Amino acid sequence: MATKQHVTLLDNLAAWLTCPEMQIIAKLLPGMRSETDLLDIKNILLTLQDELDREILFQLARKFNVEQELTALFRRSVD
Repeated sequence: MATKQHVTLLDNLAAWLTCPEMQIIAKLLPGMRSETDLLDIKNILLTLQDELDREILFQLARKFNVEQELTALFRRSVD
C-alpha cells in the first residue's frame, strides 16, 4: 500500500504527495483533530467519495489506532 508518491511539479520541482487516505488518518492522530482537521476530513470524504479506497483507509486506521475515531466520523456523516 503506497501512502505517498514522488512527483515532479512545474518541470523541475520534486515533491512527495500523500494519498487522501493517509491525509485523513494523519488528521485523526492524537494532537490533531481540531475543528479545521475534521472539516478537512469531511471535505476529502465528500470530494473524493468515489475514489477513496475504504479498505486501505480502515487498514491505516487500524495500524495507527484511530479506527474508532474514523468509524465515529462515518457514523456522524450518515446522520
